[in-house]
Amino acid sequence: MKTPDGWNYAYVDEIDGTNAALKRDPADMKILRAGVQTAGRGRLTRVWSSPLGNLYTSLCFKVENARAAAGFSFVTAIALCEALRALDGKSAYLCKWPNDVLADGAKISGILLELIEKGGTKYLIVGIGVNVESYPQVTGVLYHATSLRRQGCEASCGALAETLYERFDWWKKRYEQNGLADVLARWTDLARGIGEQITVSLADRRMTGIFSGLDKDGALLLNADGNTVRVTAGDVFFGDNEERKDKGNAI
Repeated sequence: MKTPDGWNYAYVDEIDGTNAALKRDPADMKILRAGVQTAGRGRLTRVWSSPLGNLYTSLCFKVENARAAAGFSFVTAIALCEALRALDGKSAYLCKWPNDVLADGAKISGILLELIEKGGTKYLIVGIGVNVESYPQVTGVLYHATSLRRQGCEASCGALAETLYERFDWWKKRYEQNGLADVLARWTDLARGIGEQITVSLADRRMTGIFSGLDKDGALLLNADGNTVRVTAGDVFFGDNEERKDKGNAI
């Protein structure tokens, strides 16, 4: 496996979860990839179905603080979106706020960021799962799912991993050198729904309005009833994707 300079890569056939393993033994510039996860997790403790044939990987590195760590949500989504586009040669892959990537409107991946501290050092663990060979065909989920194979792309997990690591490393350096503005500009270029009506599901209510962009910190700006609302957490839904009851399934 080819990885960018400075990264230490390891592969295991099976593990409970790549994020969980790196939380137990964090190290700077460390990549872990697994063939199968027996206890994969997504955002908000949602289960991430992890059968053989899909990509499961996590990257661990030092960060200064939680504010710096937050920008890597966008860095990761950009890197994955660019990797998928490079391998498939299509522009069907778009970023969905805050850190998802969609393929023709369906969920193809999951991203989970976890900030930990060990021995006085803060580490960020970036977990990425991509449906390559298969996708969960379940009901009662937030978003319909898809896979690279369903999209007609024959790229292997290994090829996807190498391209993803290269793009992540490039954007990591760009972010650390130049700050968040360049990252948010690129994310906006790849985003779905800007200028369109969306619905945001919050912890206590739902809001519908026009997705007018991001603020300087990456918060979603929603123009609702003539007022601009700053949203820092929530699930976004577009007109072609009704909100579904979340039963804690794989996506």
